[in-house]
Amino acid sequence: MAKSQNSSRHEERRLSISCEIVEYSVPSVIAAMRNHSGNAFFSHCFTLVNRTLKTTFRDPILNYARFFEHVIVGVLIIMLYSNGIGNESGCFNTESSNESLATISMDKIRNIQTVVFQNLGFIFFSMIFLLYASMMPVVLVFPTEMSVFLRERTNGWYSCLSYFTAKTIADIPFLLLFTLIYASMIYYFTGQINDSWRFGAFIGVAMLVALIGQSIGLVFGTLCVKNLRAASFLAPLVPLPFALFSGFFIRVELIPSYLKIFTYISSIRYVIELLVIIIYGFDRCGYSSIIEDKESINGVIIKFFNYLTKLDLSYTSARPILYALAVDKNLSLNEISSFDVHFENFTLPEFNLLGFDENKSFALQELNLNDDNLWFHTWILVSTGE
Repeated sequence: MAKSQNSSRHEERRLSISCEIVEYSVPSVIAAMRNHSGNAFFSHCFTLVNRTLKTTFRDPILNYARFFEHVIVGVLIIMLYSNGIGNESGCFNTESSNESLATISMDKIRNIQTVVFQNLGFIFFSMIFLLYASMMPVVLVFPTEMSVFLRERTNGWYSCLSYFTAKTIADIPFLLLFTLIYASMIYYFTGQINDSWRFGAFIGVAMLVALIGQSIGLVFGTLCVKNLRAASFLAPLVPLPFALFSGFFIRVELIPSYLKIFTYISSIRYVIELLVIIIYGFDRCGYSSIIEDKESINGVIIKFFNYLTKLDLSYTSARPILYALAVDKNLSLNEISSFDVHFENFTLPEFNLLGFDENKSFALQELNLNDDNLWFHTWILVSTGE
């Protein structure tokens, strides 16, 4: 009797297990594993982020290399630009000892132009460096992890979106930390303007550039997953056309019309212009010291020079006339020769003084920028970084 009852219980248990097996058949298990609902998405991302961070801390060599790369390049930049190139505001404010005397110095204009362009070169290089420094590690590492991703994705453990989101989130802390270290070093040690909001905006733009570089790295790491050599060759080439049409090497308005479309899609152009606005805009020059309702002497001189420029008259072309007049008046020619040092190689168009504004930085006038461009350029970069 007891044996019969035990046999009956075993049979019931077997039937129960069979029912469970039927209930949780292979298709149902696969369907459950491929459940990529909203809750599952966040759960998958959390798990993948934790796994990626653990892997990073177990093998920190790459991040150590990235850290020292940013520090070493930052130190080299500081050593190269230790003369405080950021101190020059690029302003042509009137120099005057009183309200009735004002002067304009051609040597000062040349010096302002030189220092400002050096600072623009510093900005350009720094942003290109951050772009490549954030792009190349992703390009080189991502293809090596793709085999694991494909196997787990085929098994339905998580979606592609979960994986790429987690991969990006896990790398962001290191990306932003290295960018913050580099940007903080170079900003103050190169003599950039000591203004908290400008410094914060500079850091923000640098971080956006790093995120753009990371995005480019993910794209080419995915496209060239089976060929690491192709990825490492193609990815560095992509930013170069954007740099060419950034307006740094040739002014945007001078680019042929059939090529201007590339200037509108160049993220590097918006980066450079945004940083120029941040550093040189928003009343960086202040206002002229000349009394209101009086036109400064500098302004009158510049307008006169602009008028001569419209007549295609330069010092070189006018010198023979001045020489003949001096001979006719029996004046010493030494005085004319003394002007040669200052004016002989001077041409107004190369300094972009047409439409001159004493209260606006030379950098803004050269790139034809205004403070109002700040928010549009910021929106473009944020959209690109996303």
